Amino acid sequence: MNIREEEYILAIWKYRNITSAADELLISPPGLSMFLSGLEKRLGVKLFHRVGKHLSATDIGMEYISHAQKITEQKREFDAQLSDYKNEVTGTISVGLHPRRTTYMIPRAVKTLTNRYPKVKTKIFEGTSQELFEKVRSGDLDFSIINRECGDAALEAHELYRDRLVAVLSPDHPLAKTAVSLPGEKLPWLDLTLFANERFILQHPEQSSRMYAEAALKYAGITPVNIFIIENLETASQMAAESLGIAFNMYSFTKNFAYDKPVRYFIVGDRNRYIRYNVVKRKGRSFPIFTRFFIEALKNSVTAD
Repeated sequence: MNIREEEYILAIWKYRNITSAADELLISPPGLSMFLSGLEKRLGVKLFHRVGKHLSATDIGMEYISHAQKITEQKREFDAQLSDYKNEVTGTISVGLHPRRTTYMIPRAVKTLTNRYPKVKTKIFEGTSQELFEKVRSGDLDFSIINRECGDAALEAHELYRDRLVAVLSPDHPLAKTAVSLPGEKLPWLDLTLFANERFILQHPEQSSRMYAEAALKYAGITPVNIFIIENLETASQMAAESLGIAFNMYSFTKNFAYDKPVRYFIVGDRNRYIRYNVVKRKGRSFPIFTRFFIEALKNSVTAD
């Protein structure tokens, strides 16, 4: 199945520049420029506007790109199925995550994948939620694992696992003794209203952990007046260990963190509130067996105790 034409156009659209696209395609820039001119002449329409060295897709160019993405996805799926059929499973999985999650999700999952499918390669991209959405939409990534709602009609999300916010406190903090056990829960629940006058160690407003912490504080009906801002969750937790205040973390992270001083974790806010982490992919896209296997391995790397 030869889809060179579609791959060339997608590379041009990706980089908006002939030279950069040619570098990825391992051909000469003049050769790629001649290909584009020849294709546009054959089709009788312009696929790209030229402004200096920058190219932007025309309306009909975007229609071509949309169909080209579907064709390349179908080829990847067919190649994977053909490889499975020959019992020589090969392929590449391109996945995107937030940098913090790659630390504890990727090594275990890639090890599991390699043991089962040694000829399958993985490409990992670490970035912001917006970057992950865009790269899935453009086809640069097969899927991403994201905890934000997308709202993009071209994408679809399927729940991978659920996490929850936990408070982090020094074991010596006097209010740690006020926590109560809840049926069916591994961690005790802590009433944040008791901490109204305490220092809260929070992340920056644009970080998802900060949004979840604010939801828990709102549930408790308190507005902190003493706040220390720091981006790093591990550092925030270690500050809590030093009795410098109360911090927050995600439960899945706590199983993989180690501190010089011990800390205790508590459920806070609405005990029925969970945070969904989704596999986000292009709508209607199906995955070969090894990609589905890898997704399951990623899930197990988080949920296994």
